[in-house]
Amino acid sequence: MTFKKMLLVAGMALAAIAFAAPASASALEWTDNGAEFEGEASDTLSGELSFGNPAAGQTKFGCIVHLGVSGEGGGTTGTITSFNITTSTCTGEGAFFTCALTEDSVTGLPAVIHITGTNTVTITGPIVIHKHYSGCGVTKTTETISQATLTLTNSGFQPATLSGLFEAHTTDIFGNETTQTVAQFGSLSGSGTLGVS
Repeated sequence: MTFKKMLLVAGMALAAIAFAAPASASALEWTDNGAEFEGEASDTLSGELSFGNPAAGQTKFGCIVHLGVSGEGGGTTGTITSFNITTSTCTGEGAFFTCALTEDSVTGLPAVIHITGTNTVTITGPIVIHKHYSGCGVTKTTETISQATLTLTNSGFQPATLSGLFEAHTTDIFGNETTQTVAQFGSLSGSGTLGVS
């Protein structure tokens, strides 16, 4: 191979590398402390999760929740490993003003959390939250989170606004069940190092 041909081949190789670099740099993936990593990183997201009408004075019910999340380096899909409700923090407004949460359980874990944009991740379930109440006309609700979006700030969960719709199956004291789609809203902050970039 002549020297000119060697230079030509070398130039083509450099051009190929330069062309490929922006594509890999722009791919979204989980980060740990804002940097690429290998293996798995975990985070705990905590904050208030509510359902109903977010406007002041309207019917809503909310509790402090803690979600365990893990993601693998180089990947775009993570896992929600736990979902815990702190019963003593729950409060209601409107028709739920006199309600107290007496029992809760969650099914559908582990659930998937997937990177969908530079500042968003989407939870896909279904995660099903079973709640029992006392002190009001409603005895239980079953909330099915089929999809919800977390809007991230600073390439991490510090904090993240959660929104979406889910199905609530409400049973009154007479055993009559009604089903409706209600808004889900809240803000969650992370205490770990998992993020997206």
